[in-house]
Amino acid sequence: QISNREMVSQSRKLTSVLKNLGVGRGDRVIIQTPNCPEVFWAFSAAWRLGAVIVPINYMIGEAETAYIYRDSGANVLISSKAFVPKIRAARAQADNIKTLILTDDDAPEDALSYRKLVADAPEETFIADTNPDDMAALIYTAGTTGKPKGVIHTHGSLYANALMQHQTYPPTDGLTYVSILPLCHSYGIASSNVGLFRTSSMVLLNSFDLDVIFSSIEKYRASIMAAVPTMYVYMLMYPEPKKYDLSSMKYWICGSAPLAVETWNRFKEIYGFEIIEGWGLTEAGANNSCNPWEGKKKIGSIGLPMKGTEMKLTPVPLVWIRRQKSVGAIRRQEDIEQSRIEEYGMKTHLTILLAAVFLLTGCEKARLDQQVKELCAKDGGIKVYETVKLPAERFDQRGMINNYRPTQGENALGPEYI
Repeated sequence: QISNREMVSQSRKLTSVLKNLGVGRGDRVIIQTPNCPEVFWAFSAAWRLGAVIVPINYMIGEAETAYIYRDSGANVLISSKAFVPKIRAARAQADNIKTLILTDDDAPEDALSYRKLVADAPEETFIADTNPDDMAALIYTAGTTGKPKGVIHTHGSLYANALMQHQTYPPTDGLTYVSILPLCHSYGIASSNVGLFRTSSMVLLNSFDLDVIFSSIEKYRASIMAAVPTMYVYMLMYPEPKKYDLSSMKYWICGSAPLAVETWNRFKEIYGFEIIEGWGLTEAGANNSCNPWEGKKKIGSIGLPMKGTEMKLTPVPLVWIRRQKSVGAIRRQEDIEQSRIEEYGMKTHLTILLAAVFLLTGCEKARLDQQVKELCAKDGGIKVYETVKLPAERFDQRGMINNYRPTQGENALGPEYI
């Protein structure tokens, strides 16, 4: 068990370590490891120095890892010995990584031991004077149709998203949250950040093991868990659903992908609980809409916009999301080559994305699905429009886009594709 005081103490010690390694404002620090307390300490220490945290999926391959190393421009990498072979192979293609810190008691000659460094470090109480628009995190998308894109989130955008969740969800002070979502993913990061506004406890798990999850719920009398649809499908396949006492659970959250209505119905039938489905996008802070945690839910839908968020479905199959200081930007390879970051956003930080990936229910969803299929076929298969910057003349009096059609290709200057 780790107390709040120890969390602060450990993050201060790591702040001292990183400061002595030369990390300062704007520098990138990569964290590449499964869920563990060191992830939280790395986030906190980087932000105390005004640096940028870069969480990387530790399961991706060597080529993609090397690309993110280079693309992020990071000099410091925190990981563990389990990933040293992959790290070495990736570093051979990315000479910008100067320092490797491993969260183990000892380390090979080309790395430093996290535990030894922190054990001898004083608590650094310095906190950089950051602005809401200063970059806080660089979170990479999956790179579905190309190389991963680094999504920039500022201190203001992360704060706004956490506050929005806090104002939307019912009180959870005193409850225990089982954290299984990877903290290298925006969904896991956003779901953890809301805890900064609350006095809940967290059971941090580093892998998906149903016996560990269910036994943790029973042992710690947990009440909240966020997961993805595939996890719920595996729960339905678990041979002994009554083996553990899950009666303390109140809120089962689901996001990241569409949840099948059949999965929802079977989960309620087998476990007796209603899954709360929501939706979000990395570029918009990860958590943007959600079904009511308590009361009536619209099964098969993404729910209602969270407080402080506006969402609008246009006649063209687009969903518009608008929220003050809450939408990320995209770091593009062209910008890196020019040593600058292109800041995106239109009007009050508006994000545009294709509709029918998630969206609504029934005949309206079916109609949108068909429209999107036709649109994608006509445009050569472009799938999702992320954050876009467009001049004012592109909009009509209703704020709609005037005959806007993205140009096709990886080097398009308008939208970025994933």
